[in-house]
Amino acid sequence: MFLVLGSLYGDVGTLLFGHSWSVDLAKYLVGTSREGNISSFFSAVLLLMSACLLGMIYLFKKQDKDTFATQWLVLTLGFFLMSFDEAVSIHELMVTPMRKLLALQVYGVLYYAWVVPALVLVAGLALYFYRFMLHLPKQTCGMFVFSALLFLGGCIGFEMLGGWHVEQFGLKNLTYIAVVTLEESFEMAGIILFIHSLMLYMKKQNMRFNLQAI
Repeated sequence: MFLVLGSLYGDVGTLLFGHSWSVDLAKYLVGTSREGNISSFFSAVLLLMSACLLGMIYLFKKQDKDTFATQWLVLTLGFFLMSFDEAVSIHELMVTPMRKLLALQVYGVLYYAWVVPALVLVAGLALYFYRFMLHLPKQTCGMFVFSALLFLGGCIGFEMLGGWHVEQFGLKNLTYIAVVTLEESFEMAGIILFIHSLMLYMKKQNMRFNLQAI
């Protein structure tokens, strides 16, 4: 919440009132439209926490010879990669090559063209994890799905909306600031809910005690 408010202060302050030391500092340190600052570091840490919890569950499932242990491992590795990407923004490197591949005159919602392979990947993962999701307890499955919708709605949905807006109206306006802020807020909320759901799942599966023996 404080990160989002600080980001809004920096972005809106710059747009409406110009530069000052406090506005520039807020935009530099916590601006959600920037990479490599406290906000992106916080998101990277949240993703890393998710990966660690998933790794603990995987070890438990592997020891228990669970049918879906491999899926837990894939999730673990996936969240480690997302944490690394959040920290260094590798996905941004795909924008220019994908634009050249698409070769459109107007990109619209595909302005940030990295979303194209991201959507394909999400569709493939949804098929891969379908049976895995069905075997989970209903509450856990519901929380996983809702957290995924929040996260993907932020990092892909609002990214596509923001890209369309940037192509039409540019960066320096309140609407773009609102879209970017909502994008990061949805992402953070989705990860936090996912962490909460993992901890609840571990508690219900009584993993806190069994993991000590691993």
